[in-house]
Amino acid sequence: MWPADVVGAISHSGGRAVALVGSASDHAGLGIDLETIAPHDGIAALVLGPDEMARLGAVPDAPTLTLAFSAKESLFKALYPRVGRIFGFDAAALLSIGEGTGQMRLRHALGPWAAGAIFRFRWTETDGQVLTALSAPALPQARSVAPPST
Repeated sequence: MWPADVVGAISHSGGRAVALVGSASDHAGLGIDLETIAPHDGIAALVLGPDEMARLGAVPDAPTLTLAFSAKESLFKALYPRVGRIFGFDAAALLSIGEGTGQMRLRHALGPWAAGAIFRFRWTETDGQVLTALSAPALPQARSVAPPST
């Protein structure tokens, strides 16, 4: 639990721990995930949809699959506090992976985010681990409108 005006996430793997914290006025949510790269035989179909497998190759290598898993974990950590329910890896499609960056698109609406919403993430690989982080941009504040006068 974070204070009301703070958003953040934590992760740990392989003897390391990381945290990402920010102001709720700047971010609707923050997500961070740290994963040790290892063969993940049999989980590619759980993490990636057919469209993603076509983009990444029928059998993604361990670093790429670990990156996809980690990016979706970061998304979950960023959105869950606003969505308020568990959602799976199929909620978002990995669109692209670039040098240190990537993008995902929501396959269906989640909480205040519409289907098709794009989330950009950052990533790095070091010492056999993948670290991903993303910010869900602050949501527009609902405007309070006075009732019409009679």
